[in-house]
Amino acid sequence: MAAKTDQRVERSMRFLVVDSPGLTEREEGAVLAKVDKERQRIDAAGKRLLKQDFACKDDAEHAVGQSLPDTFDFHDAIARVEEVQVPEKRERAGRPRKGEQTPTRQAWKVVSIDVRAREDVIARARFHARHFVLITDHLDVEAWPDARILSTYREQHIVEGHTGFRWLKGPAAVAPVFLKTPRRIAALCLVLILALMVRNYFEWAVRSAMAKADVALPNLNNQPTKRPSAENIF
Repeated sequence: MAAKTDQRVERSMRFLVVDSPGLTEREEGAVLAKVDKERQRIDAAGKRLLKQDFACKDDAEHAVGQSLPDTFDFHDAIARVEEVQVPEKRERAGRPRKGEQTPTRQAWKVVSIDVRAREDVIARARFHARHFVLITDHLDVEAWPDARILSTYREQHIVEGHTGFRWLKGPAAVAPVFLKTPRRIAALCLVLILALMVRNYFEWAVRSAMAKADVALPNLNNQPTKRPSAENIF
């Protein structure tokens, strides 16, 4: 059996980092909401720990590790464990007598929890939230300036949303593929693209005729529309 060769293709690409004001409020707000939710979770776990006492130091540290693991995304939580005297429950009810000493026992408790926000991590998450990267093989900066690349990217909804080509981004339309050779898989993809083009032309033709005749069709919700989709028309 012949050994498979590692075939690599080198290609120059251009990366454009976009700082989007539109993402700032929405995405950064989502990051801050995650930070706040994590802090609430830490505070709730800390309150439960502060109420407990343990027989030994190992038990206390184990409980801290379970409730405050070192896996928080945006915070560091450091708990301090000490040996203290814990009052025991009195044998009889009612007020203690004058001079009566409250019985105590030795135990280990979490006496304090220091929670600090990881400001560098939060700042980095906010930075990534409001930025996105575009990759293109248009290397001619004069013919394809940054503004043109961004404008073309923003028109993707015309291709994906209004023409049916969004199906190509999901697995339902073409998977599973039972073809084995790259040539046959490429041929199947070509047939799918041609079918989508026919579908889009059919939709455009029907909508144009309806606009000229000023008529409407019921959509899938049985509401009149002058711009039915191809699925609606079928």
